[in-house]
Amino acid sequence: MTLRLFLLSLCVSLGLFQTTQADEARKHPDAAFLWKVEGKDLKQASYLFGTVHVSAPAVINLHPAAQAAFESADRVYTEVPMDMASQLKMAPMLIRTDGKTLAGSLGPKNTKRLDAQLAAVNPALNHQALNTMKTWFVALTLPILEEQMQGKQPLDVQLWNRAEKAGKQTGAIETFKTQLGKMDQLTEAEQVELSVSMIGAMEEAAEKGTDPLADLLEAYLKGDAKQLEKALDATMEGKGAISPELEKKFTKLLIHDRNLEMSASIQKQLTAHPDEVLFFAAGTAHYIGDTSIVTLLQKAGYTVTRIQK
Repeated sequence: MTLRLFLLSLCVSLGLFQTTQADEARKHPDAAFLWKVEGKDLKQASYLFGTVHVSAPAVINLHPAAQAAFESADRVYTEVPMDMASQLKMAPMLIRTDGKTLAGSLGPKNTKRLDAQLAAVNPALNHQALNTMKTWFVALTLPILEEQMQGKQPLDVQLWNRAEKAGKQTGAIETFKTQLGKMDQLTEAEQVELSVSMIGAMEEAAEKGTDPLADLLEAYLKGDAKQLEKALDATMEGKGAISPELEKKFTKLLIHDRNLEMSASIQKQLTAHPDEVLFFAAGTAHYIGDTSIVTLLQKAGYTVTRIQK
């Protein structure tokens, strides 16, 4: 587990990645992270769609197979609700309740490093803008702040909006409370370690002139699950490293535990609507690997088949 996986797996409305050169020559992904769900009592096939939370044109223009599945759907579910009312309810979950400040938790040295990263996005920015936020929020917001300030909408938000415009029913696989609550289960020391490691990763990327998320985006656009797993599992070295203990805890909380909960939620919706086509859009990391939603649904008796072309 790496901080890259953290960013891919934690789907919130702020989840944007910078566009890289990897997607500039593509009109859409080369292959879809798309699975058909059949069997048990289903009278219609439903679909699992792996997203990456970006606004890049090659991502938001769906692969033809994914587009066809989306158009056929009666109901579209994203990881969390994407309507404005839900977004507004989510905001207080990011605010500290421990009586401390972000700067107090990070300490003077790391606060200075954070200020340098914020100023690189906008010279007027410093830690004061985040001082009331929970410490883990730094790890979430740093890599996506530039595009966030531009107001671009990631794929998940666009899918929700397209579904509503097309008159489809919309829903969510999980809630902001259950999702962000996982982050609150990290101790303050663990949150500091996570955020400081992200500051380090951003510093290192700037020093080398690289995009730390480029490998993930390229693997996604190729539709290559093995390459994506490799990018997800590769241990971040140098300034972006975190301890094995934190990696283990984070993987359990944000991936394994959520996969179990999300799989149960998906099965509930499939059981409730066996005559309809359901389209479940979630971060691709949740659909690949031995503990994935795909594997869990197969163990529950469903036939789940990937459709790439």
